Amino acid sequence: EGKARISLLPREAVEEVARVMSAGAEKYSAENWREVRPGVRYLDAALRHIFAHASGEVVDPETRLLHLAHAASCLLILIGLHRDGVATTWRGEEKR
Repeated sequence: EGKARISLLPREAVEEVARVMSAGAEKYSAENWREVRPGVRYLDAALRHIFAHASGEVVDPETRLLHLAHAASCLLILIGLHRDGVATTWRGEEKR
């Protein structure tokens, strides 16, 4: 009762996002995303990946992972930052 039905998430999509997060952890560190400021940088990155996908470039040339998985990763990070009380909009002042 009141518990999220995580089993409803498409497993393959979650695995794609996990690949992106793993690549980020290898390049930077596992929790580095919590320290990046301003948080709106992830909104910019998500939009860049969405626009690349919309333009027909399905795979990110640097990581060889799906642009949509990168965008989803950025959106999940934005949710995490928002829940941590960090502003993640163009209008928001960075705060903790």
